[in-house]
Amino acid sequence: MKLDIWKKRGRPPLDLLMGRRPGAPQFAGGLGMVPLMGAPVAGAGLAPPQSALALTNVRTYGTMTLKNRAAAPTIAPLHMGYLQKGAQNHAMCRSWVLGAHGEQTFTDACCIQAAQGGYIKDADQRFVFLPHPLRKKAFALRGQNAYGKLWGDISAFNASVGLKPRGHLDELKQHRQPPLLRAAHQLERVDGQTGALFFRGADLVGIELAPNPAFWAEIHRPLVMYCYGPLKLSARASDEHLGPRLQVDGLESLDHLWARLQAVDEARRMWAQDACRRLTEIRVPLPASDRPAGHAISDVTDDLFSGQVILRKDQPVYASLTA
Repeated sequence: MKLDIWKKRGRPPLDLLMGRRPGAPQFAGGLGMVPLMGAPVAGAGLAPPQSALALTNVRTYGTMTLKNRAAAPTIAPLHMGYLQKGAQNHAMCRSWVLGAHGEQTFTDACCIQAAQGGYIKDADQRFVFLPHPLRKKAFALRGQNAYGKLWGDISAFNASVGLKPRGHLDELKQHRQPPLLRAAHQLERVDGQTGALFFRGADLVGIELAPNPAFWAEIHRPLVMYCYGPLKLSARASDEHLGPRLQVDGLESLDHLWARLQAVDEARRMWAQDACRRLTEIRVPLPASDRPAGHAISDVTDDLFSGQVILRKDQPVYASLTA
């Protein structure tokens, strides 16, 4: 994959994977995930988002008020949302950092359930992420206060995966839950994981970084199920380029099989390390003027990726970049 597009004037290259190392790749029907372990010291004190955050108010459509219930700062991840029973579902168009016990209202959220009445239900708030095909569109709509701005794109996405063409993202959960759950079990979280590179065929389609293992533990499943898992529902991608595969022809003994397994494991680890090396000189744009809770948020918008990187003391503690 070519990353020359990152080599721009301005900010010196940033090691986006600072303090992280790749684990053994995992594969599932055309999707691949390279787990990342380790994280910068600056991310150690950030609270996990699903435990810390609560959606406390939706006073008008397109508006979300989030409360941080933790005694430490936390990050509202990019394109996170909530599915609720009997109330309008919403998702964020951007990420944010909330200080300890802080509260923030966002007026540019996307309503992700057309024609559903009601503002908020505290009893059932299911943490989700926008599907990969919708994320670039949603990111381009940040700052625009129009609650129905993503309905047409949600409708087109639903049609692409064989669902009713309407602006209800909960169609995905209601009618495609079994294959999405399988994807979450096939691309499973490993101990100490703090991020992942996601591949579809030979293409890198997403870079997700969390500040610490507890944070990643809470976003791993909704990311795989709702963001990257849906890529398996549309045109099936080949996994032939997702690293070396085990060849079973000509096996002569169990020792021979074991030797091949070890060789494939080592080759896959080398493949993962090579994928990571290509990301060590990404040029992240200078942060915007907003520095919530002492963190800088950089918008990435170019021909390769869109998304955001959050830095603390010039260390990338969080990133969500989708191709």
